[in-house]
Parts: sequence; structure tokens; C-alpha cells
Amino acid sequence: MPIDHVFRRVDAAWDRIEDWLEAHAPITLAGLGAYATQGEIDAVQTRMGTAFPPDLVASLLRHNGALDRLGFFFPPDFTGAGLPEILDAWTTNSQVLEPPLWDRSYVPFAWTGDGGLLVLDGKGRVGEFYAEDGTTFEGLPPSLAEFLERIADSLQTGEPCLGDHVPIVSEGRLEWAEE
Repeated sequence: MPIDHVFRRVDAAWDRIEDWLEAHAPITLAGLGAYATQGEIDAVQTRMGTAFPPDLVASLLRHNGALDRLGFFFPPDFTGAGLPEILDAWTTNSQVLEPPLWDRSYVPFAWTGDGGLLVLDGKGRVGEFYAEDGTTFEGLPPSLAEFLERIADSLQTGEPCLGDHVPIVSEGRLEWAEE
């Protein structure tokens, strides 16, 4: 798939997500990080020695993670990682873990407080990683672009996302609850 098509998909998904957040969860919208520059992204890719999938680059050019725990969550409770968190999580896991638990081609893009990560592998597939369990790709979208599209669909329809997680709003903040 051409890179410009991937960038358009990611931008369209973020447009839908941001529009919904503006109308329903403005605190969460305010918690999205500002964009990263291509130079900042290139510098982190160089330090990691791996190229980011195009949909992650497009997403980082839009939002460089979430500002704090009030920011945007990927279902059910993964905080969007910015470039510093991506580099830190990748470096830590690359130093202490070996295959099959960790692959240096993984690019973490979201984290939880309990050590879990959402990662993209060398093919751009979305995976869920925990140090004690390794990584699973089962039940997750095949790309970050599709992941963002499914989130946007769920926000707009109220239908479950990634199994049984539904969006709810509490005091201007988006949360994901089990149905």
C-alpha cells in the first residue's frame, strides 16, 4: 500500500477521533500530545536502528503520545507513547530481554502502568507485549491505521472495540469499559 494512502487513512481516523473527543471528552482531547517533527522521528529511528511503520510515523506527526494519564487511551487502558517513551521502552526491553520474548524490531507505541506495551512488529502488525508472557498478535488489528479506524468507529457508534471494550465518558474524559 502506498505510503501517502497510509498517511491519509491515519489522518482521517485521527480527524474522526478528535471530532468525537471535542464533542464528548474535551479533557481527553486536551491530553493528546502535540505533533513530532520528521527530524525527531528520524533521530529516534536511527538510535533504535529500525524504521517505523508508515502508519506510526503518520500518527506521531499528528500526536506525539499523550501528555499524561488524562490523555488518550487505546482500549482498554494503554496510554499513547511519545518518542521519549518509545525509545525508553525499546531500550529497556532490548537490554534485558531476548527472543522469543522481545524482538529488537518491535516498536512500542503505547504503555500501561503494569508494564504492558502495544507494539508494532517489523511487518507493522499490532501486538500486545508483557515481559512475563511475550507478545501476542491474536485478536488485534493488522496495522496501526486499522487500529485507529476501529477506535474511531467505536467512538462514533458506541459499539465495542477490540472485543468487548466500549467508550464511556466520565467528567469529560474518555474511558474504555468492558461491556
